[in-house]
Amino acid sequence: MISLVTPLYKSDRYLKSYKVVLMDCLEKLNRLNLDYEVIFVPKDPSPAEQVFLNDLKTYHWCRVIDSPNPSLYGSWNSGTLAAQGEAVGFLPMDDIRFPEGIKEAVELIHLGAELVYSPFKVRRYINVLGHNFLVFVKAFHKGVLEFNEKNYPEFLRSMVYTPFFIFTKSLYQKVGPFDEQFKIAGDFDWCVRAAKISKRLKRGKEFSGSFRVDGTGVSSGGKLRHVAENNVVYVRHGQQGKILPVSLDLMKEYDPKSLFFRRKKFELSDNGLMGEKNLADFNSQILTSAI
Repeated sequence: MISLVTPLYKSDRYLKSYKVVLMDCLEKLNRLNLDYEVIFVPKDPSPAEQVFLNDLKTYHWCRVIDSPNPSLYGSWNSGTLAAQGEAVGFLPMDDIRFPEGIKEAVELIHLGAELVYSPFKVRRYINVLGHNFLVFVKAFHKGVLEFNEKNYPEFLRSMVYTPFFIFTKSLYQKVGPFDEQFKIAGDFDWCVRAAKISKRLKRGKEFSGSFRVDGTGVSSGGKLRHVAENNVVYVRHGQQGKILPVSLDLMKEYDPKSLFFRRKKFELSDNGLMGEKNLADFNSQILTSAI
């Protein structure tokens, strides 16, 4: 089974298109004989979002959960912990998941992979007088590196895992949670930690999804906070040569030597990992607290 996690926050303008995309994807997953669930993690849902959730809750595959820290990565953590599938992925409200890529990722996990990343597409929009227009769609295929000894150093210093990676819950327990102090680069940091812990990362061949860029998303590129957070990841993982100039005030908002989960602080080892004691503490915490 694949568990798809969708955070829900200020997403009214995407509700209609998301539902169309979601239902089409799930219909195709049915034809591919793949079991699935979709976990929604709402934060202060608007009236429209509440109607949206109430409608989808009539389907057996839909689950709606609360998060103790309903930030982006807090929602990712809560959704991952609640997941009943052996494989977990994320489906943001403004993106598109391709069912063939999901199916391939689950099959590779059944063959032993712990994290699967795949080629993807980017949809670029411009806003004219309040209306969004699709400008182009770009495919990223050849530039998606194979995970091997030659390319391994790049996996420790770049977000080469693509936006639609899928991973096992057992890997999550070994890596630890997404760092909730981040707003943008938490997936980058988590994937670097995963690559340090597991050698069972696998590149898929199928396109995994389509990432929307319209200048309003937090990770749309060129934003100073994104640069600052990437710098924090570089410092944490010993990649100081990749640091770019940015406001020190922004950098001081983060602690590269600590990881935050549900407002609890975990000190990291010099290699940027949680260490055995902290991982045991984390896994004990999630077993004794409500998801």
